[in-house]
Amino acid sequence: WELFKSTNGGESWTRLGSAPRQIAISPSSPAQMYYPSGYNVYRSQNEGQTFSIAGQVRTPGGDLNGVNSVAVNPTNPSQLLATMTGPNSLLNGIFQSTNGGASWVRVQEGNNVSVRYSRNNPMEAWAGDCCGNLSVYRSINGGASWSNVRVREGTRSLPFTRGPMLRSLPGHTQTIL
Repeated sequence: WELFKSTNGGESWTRLGSAPRQIAISPSSPAQMYYPSGYNVYRSQNEGQTFSIAGQVRTPGGDLNGVNSVAVNPTNPSQLLATMTGPNSLLNGIFQSTNGGASWVRVQEGNNVSVRYSRNNPMEAWAGDCCGNLSVYRSINGGASWSNVRVREGTRSLPFTRGPMLRSLPGHTQTIL
């Protein structure tokens, strides 16, 4: 994977380097972006020209697992959510940082692989569970606490193999894909 940047609507491109699977760009401060890799969350404050480690996502006991995804609050680029899963499911869950990734607190246990803030409401966030319950979790207080919204299609659970990749439609906060 490679990361490219265009400043003229795609007429020309500049290679920035190797690309991660996912990049979260701050809507309120677009020069600031984050991506997960291994146990770390990386941050750029210069539109992706350079990245450095913002912090490691650790469990309450100080253990490490893999960081799957990261989300940036749409109005506060220092408030982040991350999901962590790995071979030890007791370490998995949703983590929150209020200081740009320097430190993290687990706010929900579970096998969550995807997390997103609502584009229109900085207090609303969604996370997808990949294993067992095959559920979607919703927070209405910026990620501090979560409730399970069981995903159903008719009368059976949806067939996720790697967890739902959540996206909300612009202007439609109740429509989740």
